Amino acid sequence: MTIVEKWRLMLSSFADIKAATIEKGGNISGGLTAYAKGVRSIYSSDEYAPKYNYPVGFFLKLDTCEKVKEEIRQAITDGGVECGTDVPLSQYGDKIRQLGIELEIISFDIDIGEYSDTFTTQLQARGGTPPYRWKRLYGGGGLELSADGMLSGNVAVGDGMYKMCVQVTDSTGKQIQKEGWITAHHKTLLFVRRSGNTFEYDGKPHSLEIVCYNYPEVQVTSLLYGGKKADGVTERGQYMVEIGSVSNVPKGYYRVDYNYHSTITIV
Repeated sequence: MTIVEKWRLMLSSFADIKAATIEKGGNISGGLTAYAKGVRSIYSSDEYAPKYNYPVGFFLKLDTCEKVKEEIRQAITDGGVECGTDVPLSQYGDKIRQLGIELEIISFDIDIGEYSDTFTTQLQARGGTPPYRWKRLYGGGGLELSADGMLSGNVAVGDGMYKMCVQVTDSTGKQIQKEGWITAHHKTLLFVRRSGNTFEYDGKPHSLEIVCYNYPEVQVTSLLYGGKKADGVTERGQYMVEIGSVSNVPKGYYRVDYNYHSTITIV
């Protein structure tokens, strides 16, 4: 990005900051150096004096813009909205639009996938005055919630939907609670054909080799050829092949994929 392109992006971001400030009822009177004061006017009646004067000269303006950015970032943070040093200026407008929002937990209905997989996700809150402290009040099917809002672990009790209630507290001590649902699914044993499925007629029985690719220890102990249990197919023709039964299935809440279908052809 050239210095001119960077300058244009900065101006576009500052324009959005001004628009967001006005949307929230703030007042900006003056150049860029008055923007932090305008942001603070959204939530505070305290008098605030800008630290920087508007400079003369292109490169001085770039330097001042970086300082003004930090001043605005601090104003947003003081207003109770998280705005780290790694947040780009282009997102400051959206941060300003969050000022004054009541503390709330963003919906956390979560699908964790297969029930015994290790799962991790960050719960989200907004508004109030960060930082937030989290607590699980009840439920969750075995998942744990850390104080910083990290939900992790595995649902060891099987598939289903598990209600969970969490509580978040902001830095002023304000607390809210919210219920959500944790959804877990059966482990499913999935099968593939490992051998070829077309044979020349020789009067001898031919069979397919079917394996469970996600749990190799599972063994297919019988197959159905054309709906009949047999060790293989002898006569010419094409036959639908289905799983009859399996063995060495892992303990727990597992579902065998009996919807597996293949064909065997004798020519």
